[in-house]
Amino acid sequence: MEVDALRSLSIPYQGRQIILNVADLDVFGRHTEYPFIAGKPAEVFAEVVSQDSVIVSENVQHRFGVGRGDTIALPTPEGPRGFRIAGVSLDYSSDQGTVVMHWGIFRRYWTERVVDSVGLFLTPGANPEAVVAEIRRRHGRTHRLFVFSNHAFKQEIYHLVDQSFVITYALEVIAIAVGIMGIATALYTSVLERQREISVLRALGAFRGQVRKIIMLESSLLGLLGVSVGTLCGGCLSLILIYVINRQSFGWTLRFAFPTWTILVNLGLIWLSALVAGVWPAQQAAKVRVIEALRME
Repeated sequence: MEVDALRSLSIPYQGRQIILNVADLDVFGRHTEYPFIAGKPAEVFAEVVSQDSVIVSENVQHRFGVGRGDTIALPTPEGPRGFRIAGVSLDYSSDQGTVVMHWGIFRRYWTERVVDSVGLFLTPGANPEAVVAEIRRRHGRTHRLFVFSNHAFKQEIYHLVDQSFVITYALEVIAIAVGIMGIATALYTSVLERQREISVLRALGAFRGQVRKIIMLESSLLGLLGVSVGTLCGGCLSLILIYVINRQSFGWTLRFAFPTWTILVNLGLIWLSALVAGVWPAQQAAKVRVIEALRME
């Protein structure tokens, strides 16, 4: 088992507050896959452990115009000190900006030794829940500890994210319902306006079932057009949110992922909803009375 102690400080930088995270990056680098957008992980961790170098987050790079290989001056008890930027990482822990430093470098210029949290990297085969229970048994009564496994932490985060999107899911259902009513209304209005046309088709030998199929085909085409335009507009909007709005608001970008299977399932459901919306107008079209509709002809 290996231990990684973490300390977070809020420090001033160019008139703003940024977060300085101090960790045992030698241990951290061996057990995690830290996402870098500039620099190779092995080279970055080797540099920050042995030299006066740091890792900065993407929003620090964007807001302050610095990048890999540049020098960033951080305030220390002995005055401003320059640190080389070894790499730029994706870090969403703070919208203020984050700088990550190795404990060995931190101790050269700061006297503080306070630790906020400790990460335990267990040996293969160890039971995380058993380790958590043992830590609570030994130290839970004498210290105010919050101990949880990485899996439990991730599940809690997923749960919170799902809760935050409950209203979004409700809005999706409402939007689909409104879309169904819109298609049904549009088709019914079209049927009313084309009663003579439908009557001519019936007079020429078209069966009621064929008239229903025509209206259902129109409903299907409306559904396909809607999902195609919606997917295209949704994709463009997501790109704008990721690479424009998020970047301007928080200084970072999110990884773009195209959930093919989810989108295909949703497209199928929306298309079926459009077909359902066409059932009632199709029935009304099939009930058009030929003689009454053609009386004026």
